[in-house]
Amino acid sequence: AYDSVRWITVDAVSGQQQITSDADWESRQVNLNSFAGRRIKIRFRGVRTSSGIGDMAVDCITIFEPLPKDLEMRDVIAPVAGCDINNNSTVTVEIFNRGTLETIRDSATVSFQVDGGQIFTEVLDTTIESEGTLLYTFDSTAVLGNPGQTYSIKTWVAQIGEQNELNDTIQAYQVKNFQRRPTYFEAFETFRDALC
Repeated sequence: AYDSVRWITVDAVSGQQQITSDADWESRQVNLNSFAGRRIKIRFRGVRTSSGIGDMAVDCITIFEPLPKDLEMRDVIAPVAGCDINNNSTVTVEIFNRGTLETIRDSATVSFQVDGGQIFTEVLDTTIESEGTLLYTFDSTAVLGNPGQTYSIKTWVAQIGEQNELNDTIQAYQVKNFQRRPTYFEAFETFRDALC
């Protein structure tokens, strides 16, 4: 990109990208948020190797303006399936700010729900810079203490004035409690795994 002063490389691809001439087109997304509010020029530059073979093709370019407010529920970090989950399990999520603006303290909420039960909602009392990530651990905990059960956890984030709700929710994060029941008996002749 040219920002009226110099050319800046914002992305690069090197080497063969496709094996055959009839392979599907490759898709690539490049973030230009650092140039928001400025007029820039964009160019695509190819460098041929010394062997004299090779080419480059660019097609179907779309440039869109990102939204000012757009929080994404990116991942559930905890709990993790295993023997350590219980009736007081910590829930930690990863939230990404896709928006061009830093979030305002107390302008968003984050929620979780286990197996369609009670909804736990908390206010995000911190800011997230544009293109920044926040690992958020809920004060509320999840009840996941039934040995052998697989739980479905729904997590979501909501921001005041947000226009894109398509990336706000993880519908069904699955986590299994591998603990054995207190009456579990293992004769060791048919022992198959080392779980809990």
